Amino acid sequence: MAKSLGKPNIKKAESIDAILGLDKMVKDVELLAIDKLHHFEEHPFTLYYGERMDDLVESIRANGVIVPIIVRTKPKGEFEIVSGHNRAEASRIAGLEEIPAIVLNDLTDDKALAYVIETNLMQRSFGDMSHSEKAAVLSLHYSKMFSQGKRSDILTEIRLLSGVVDDTDKNTDEAINGSDVVTPEGGHSRSVLGEKYELNARTVSRYLRIVHLTRELKELLDDGILGFIHAVQVSYLSEEEQGYVADCFNRENLKLDSKKVKELRAKSANNELGKFEVFKIMSGMADGVTLRSPSVRIDPNTYSRFFSDDTKKEDVEGIVEKALIMYFEANPDEVTADDTDEDEDDYI
Repeated sequence: MAKSLGKPNIKKAESIDAILGLDKMVKDVELLAIDKLHHFEEHPFTLYYGERMDDLVESIRANGVIVPIIVRTKPKGEFEIVSGHNRAEASRIAGLEEIPAIVLNDLTDDKALAYVIETNLMQRSFGDMSHSEKAAVLSLHYSKMFSQGKRSDILTEIRLLSGVVDDTDKNTDEAINGSDVVTPEGGHSRSVLGEKYELNARTVSRYLRIVHLTRELKELLDDGILGFIHAVQVSYLSEEEQGYVADCFNRENLKLDSKKVKELRAKSANNELGKFEVFKIMSGMADGVTLRSPSVRIDPNTYSRFFSDDTKKEDVEGIVEKALIMYFEANPDEVTADDTDEDEDDYI
């Protein structure tokens, strides 16, 4: 049974709870059983692992959980984490049975997702995030959830709940909040988001498509197995069709190129993309997919810098392919053969 630890130690003006509605949302800080906690459904961020998680586990063993996690109520006396997934996981590994938590009532799904994304964005930079994590951030900030002023309110709530700053602090995260210019539909425009996160509008559009990938394909993208531009195109396939593509990656170790992606989309548009058709296309067996090996000359001086005279041709090709994948993954703004004939509006 949850043990009450009293109200959060929050410095606040007399009416701030009422202004933000926190008087209705917040219960006491409680000790919750860890086995009653659930991760946020479709949590878009990767948990700590390796040394970073080990350090957090040791810190919790030595000092306990200093900052309470934030959860929302679920049926049957259980709770869903909206802030503190790593603390909860580290506490479980450390052998703790309970963890201090701030419990929120009646938190909508949209607002809960905003809590999840904003608390992660506070803890690390946008540039350090994976492709799928960046897509989640940009999608939320593009949505109606972030019409003028709403993000400031959510950020203020999070800080008050966490005791990070008091409500008299006038520095309301100008650097994080950035411009609050919004589209007529309510969300930020692609150009504003691009300026905010140092991306061009076309790249923002691509990230907004990445949101439509299945979790399995997002993982393949983040692991570098599925190319960024290919992922954008595959996002137009149905969930079932994307499942077939993921199976070909995972079970058959097949790959995609621009011709195969276009063939997948064409077959999908005609409702002709079944499991076997996906395999035929990705394996290079499908009609209309012509595999060709264009001749590319490497300057002798450049070649000698990286390869010896006895390096096999197939080894050179493999290294060049990996280098190209790494380059375009690191520079998603670059135009490749996959998108030279695409219209920008096609990404939305």
